[in-house]
Amino acid sequence: PFYSKPRGTVKFTLSPGPYTFFAPTDAAFAKLGTDALNAFSDSQLKSIVRYHIVDGYTLVPMVSGGDDYPTLLGETVRIVPSKGVRDLVP
Repeated sequence: PFYSKPRGTVKFTLSPGPYTFFAPTDAAFAKLGTDALNAFSDSQLKSIVRYHIVDGYTLVPMVSGGDDYPTLLGETVRIVPSKGVRDLVP
């Protein structure tokens, strides 16, 4: 609902997984606003997606909080529980 600009599929290659994708919430998208979301280039979208993917198979209940995970973007994020949601903290 927050991303309204029609566009093609942004493709990138991953080696065989497994991977875990920590999807942003609707609230996170709403915080950015429609104009900002529509302004992202394909390169920026790829980086955003890679920032939210970690190598390996991780279920949310397995994340106890304060665990560091290297992302496919090359950043390390800490996943902490917050009101029943897991937040990525750079």
